[in-house]
Amino acid sequence: MNRVFLGIAGAGFVLFGLWGLMTPIDMLRGLGVDVSGRHALIEMRSVYGGICLAGGGVMLASLFRDRLVRPALWFIVIYCGGYVFGRGTSVLVDGRPEPWFWAIIAMEFGLFTSAVFFLRQER
Repeated sequence: MNRVFLGIAGAGFVLFGLWGLMTPIDMLRGLGVDVSGRHALIEMRSVYGGICLAGGGVMLASLFRDRLVRPALWFIVIYCGGYVFGRGTSVLVDGRPEPWFWAIIAMEFGLFTSAVFFLRQER
């Protein structure tokens, strides 16, 4: 089950990473975020593009290498856990986001909790 989870998550991360790498401004506009300037592009391509591609690559590689399963699960715990914490803090400090944004929070929380579950199964 953990490999099915990692395969699906890895494919999603790679697709999201490619979207962030190729068209970061369009991706952010689709999320209702306005940014501009060269430095914003550098940050968006590196965070949404590079990091998601790297994480997705590890997840997909774990389908073929047993020793990468735990690191791939830990990546999801750290990455998505950080987003859940950051978004939760922002909701408390900045107020409630648009209703559609809750779907993103739910997806990240689902990935986080699933990865924690699979890590516990790996022991």
